[in-house]
Amino acid sequence: MPATFIITLDESGPVLTVKDDALCRRDVDFFRGEGIEVLVVGYPHVAGPAWVSARDVAGGYMSVGRLEVGDVYGFFIIVVLDTTSGRVWIATDRFACYDVFVRGGGAETVISDSVEDIARRTDCLTVDVDAVAQYLCFGHFIGPRTHFEEVEKLPGATVAVGERDGLQSSRYWRFGEDPAPEGSMKVGEVVDAMEAHLGECLSLASGATVSLTGGLDSRSVLAICLPHRSRLRGFSYGGPSNRDVRTAARLCASVGVGHRRYGLGGEATACLPENAGAAARRMNGMVNFILFSHLDAVYAAESHCSDALLTGIGADLFRGYWIRGGRERPAGPAEIIPTAVRRWCRSRVPGLLKWEGPGRVMERTREDLEERARRDGEGDPGLFAEFACLRERNTNFATYIVSTAGEHLTTWDAFLFGPLQEMARGLPRADRVDRLVERTMVQRAAPLARIATVKGQAAGLERLGAAEQMRAGGFVTGDYYRKSVNWLGRRLLSREPAGHTYTVDYTDALVANRDLVRDVLDPRSMLTADLYDPAVLEENRDLMLRGCGNLVYEMTNVMCLEMWLRHIAGLTRLSM
Repeated sequence: MPATFIITLDESGPVLTVKDDALCRRDVDFFRGEGIEVLVVGYPHVAGPAWVSARDVAGGYMSVGRLEVGDVYGFFIIVVLDTTSGRVWIATDRFACYDVFVRGGGAETVISDSVEDIARRTDCLTVDVDAVAQYLCFGHFIGPRTHFEEVEKLPGATVAVGERDGLQSSRYWRFGEDPAPEGSMKVGEVVDAMEAHLGECLSLASGATVSLTGGLDSRSVLAICLPHRSRLRGFSYGGPSNRDVRTAARLCASVGVGHRRYGLGGEATACLPENAGAAARRMNGMVNFILFSHLDAVYAAESHCSDALLTGIGADLFRGYWIRGGRERPAGPAEIIPTAVRRWCRSRVPGLLKWEGPGRVMERTREDLEERARRDGEGDPGLFAEFACLRERNTNFATYIVSTAGEHLTTWDAFLFGPLQEMARGLPRADRVDRLVERTMVQRAAPLARIATVKGQAAGLERLGAAEQMRAGGFVTGDYYRKSVNWLGRRLLSREPAGHTYTVDYTDALVANRDLVRDVLDPRSMLTADLYDPAVLEENRDLMLRGCGNLVYEMTNVMCLEMWLRHIAGLTRLSM
């Protein structure tokens, strides 16, 4: 998301500056009245349903004298500047899918949705090595951390109040305060609530597009929206031979919904350096922006045919399938957090990191999550720890998909919805592990249930025949082969030769832009050179440039970190 606003707090009071070009964006609304300024970024909504405008927020604030968002859902930032009282209020949505960054300390507190703008107002930023290590291992940051010790991200479900003496914040929603007791909900009840939730979105849109893969989560969103199929379409990105793309096309064809594929060749490859730079600024360097650099063009193209985007991000929040024992109730943070952290770890280049490596990062991450569970949890600590782990993983990626799409399309997610999350905890654990909510949604659209997932698994409630599993390229022909080859590779070559299947394969684009790759990953000139073993870095860089796709994720994480720090170093002094 391009920079929208900056707030400064000092002894003279708060000042809100809204960027002129931001006022032209679809996801920005601004209102100025007597003694009040209101900025809404994103798409907040209330039951009814109805979108919440800046004028609506101003009216509510003037009637009660404070910002109240407990009954507001969706993805948003809301800012209210009360010039009469000298206060500024900032609210984030429940999952912090729109970023707000804060740099405190000194005579001035700076708040913005852009780290760039904060850097311009800061004499020096100190790189947080522990946070950067988490990024290199997981592909995202944990909790409120960023690249820099002085800058933090406001958590989700936060209302912050800024005055002359600084910023104070409180939470307006805490997961687990009043969850449905386990076993008290039925799958059909949750599915009906999901149908109503997505129906509200479609009632506000003239046309909607669904981001589709060959998996179960996005398919369940498509299934439950089929009563509105005349206003529905699907899209995918990736090569024509990609299994996810092929399966998505079959799904749409089976129910008579249009489908479009976006490739990564031609202009997308030629413009990779420019697109990655723009994505870095839009995403504040917080995730692997190279692998997301195609998104802006895709959403811009989809906006010519639809005005709303429906996603299935966050379905993991309905489940707890990584818990040891599968169907057993989690024992608590001591069991949940280490298991989740091990699953997140994406550092598969042995010897790349010079310091203590993933072991140190894993331990620090466990400490961070346990502290968050103790600080924010209400009721069952195991339940909150489970939710905290899943939220960290899902919303880090949802943030940048949602905010990028929001410039072009109203955004609505099926699973990142607080009331549904509370309801899902009332399902029997076996139903959650077996993904019965999604499977029941798909079963309501029989043609979708008869097409296997890309792993050859049944999408509905009925078993699939061997022929359909093989057609999907399932475990026998896909996963089992990959896992077997990688098992041998780890022992003989210290790497995974078969790699992992990603919906979007950037290998060819990176090979075509080898000059960019060699410049960024040159250990002689890297700002972050002290983090890596130069020989291992160069070896794996050259392997990737020879077409070794299983190194793309790890090596582009390194590239993104270096590119972002170089960019910020052009705006302020960096301390390593």
